[in-house]
Amino acid sequence: MSKDKLKKLELYIEGMHCPACEILIEKELLKIDGVEYVDVSMGTRNAILYMQSSTTINFKKISNKLKKLDYKLLRDRADQDTKPQIFKSLSVAVLLLVVFIVFEKFQLAKFVNFDSNLSFVSAFVLGLVASVSSCAALIGGVLLSLSKHWHSNVVSKHVGFHISRIIAFFILGGLLGSVGSLFKFDGLFFASILVILVSLLMLLIALQMLDFEFAQKLRLGIPKSWGAKIAEKSESGSSAYLVGALTFFLPCGFTLIAQGAALASGSFGEGAGIMLAFAYGTLPALVVLSLTSVQFRKKPHFSVLFNQVVGFILVFFALYNINSQMNVLGLPSLSDINLSKEVSQDIDFSSSYDQSTEYQIIKLVSEGFDYFLVGENTFQAGVPTKLVVDNKGVYGCAAALSVFGLTDNFTILEPGENVIDLGAPKSGNYKITCSMGMVQPVTVKFKS
Repeated sequence: MSKDKLKKLELYIEGMHCPACEILIEKELLKIDGVEYVDVSMGTRNAILYMQSSTTINFKKISNKLKKLDYKLLRDRADQDTKPQIFKSLSVAVLLLVVFIVFEKFQLAKFVNFDSNLSFVSAFVLGLVASVSSCAALIGGVLLSLSKHWHSNVVSKHVGFHISRIIAFFILGGLLGSVGSLFKFDGLFFASILVILVSLLMLLIALQMLDFEFAQKLRLGIPKSWGAKIAEKSESGSSAYLVGALTFFLPCGFTLIAQGAALASGSFGEGAGIMLAFAYGTLPALVVLSLTSVQFRKKPHFSVLFNQVVGFILVFFALYNINSQMNVLGLPSLSDINLSKEVSQDIDFSSSYDQSTEYQIIKLVSEGFDYFLVGENTFQAGVPTKLVVDNKGVYGCAAALSVFGLTDNFTILEPGENVIDLGAPKSGNYKITCSMGMVQPVTVKFKS
């Protein structure tokens, strides 16, 4: 029977934040006897039911069903003005972000030296540091974004995410160790683009959670039948296992350091052990994120507050990641505002490198979580150039130096002197930062 010949009823639903929500609600409403068709719209936040003329609707029963999926059924559109004050959510989000920034400023990685020879203990500590630093912005953001789509068996899906992540890190770490120098994660450009794309998706989800109307209407252009299959995967929990395993390939700077160490080990056992220890190190902070998500979901009156707080945090994480990758790609970023330490004449630079007249030398001191250019920052374009780094003890992401446009990949800095061949650079400005763009970049200029 066509829709025109059926009785129509419009309901209003609060809590939709993605196309998958539409599919899940449609599936639930179609279970009602007598309902032939259902059209759910995230943009207008309503559901239109097409049913037989004799069908009666039990609002309380439907409301209870949708409540279990973290949605709220409303009889009237005016009832939707029930959100907590936005300033309350923002205050909570700011407090949590301040804690994140404080951890970042502590630079806990300074208590352990990280280089290409990484022990299991060091890998575990590296994971601990990563989980409250730059990786929290990427992996934690992905976990929070994904958990928004879980409406049933939430605990088991969080557990599945973490288990699959640990298993994937163990197996893939072992494979890295086995193939050794035959396989490596090259390509700063593609790694940065991947982070930016993931961050843009996080930003879209965040704006949807914050109830921006234009974001609600923006949806991925895939057929609804495909979306239904994706939603079924999400509800079955398989998406949790898949995404958990795929986090191995998300290029957090700390993860790249651990992967580089696994690669250099030349052994399945050592490579697997390094990545397993690293994954266990990241586990406590990610579990806290999971527990927080689950506990808030159990309290419906906190659900909207939770969505808004997470939305603000995801906005910060997304912009934080994008700004960092702009540094990696050598593009303008907010980090350019602070250029006071561009060149230093006061830092001791030690090098035994025998400078040849065939090369021009860029002198760089790496210490703590900083890079300092020594002497000058402007050089002749088209001339063979060496970057000589005096590593006086760096930690965290700073141990993996990158110069996009002059090197294809990051370089793990060993203690003491490091010599990096930059070829014969073309005219332009190039940023020196860490593999994740977290270190305040310094700029070298090449002029014809």
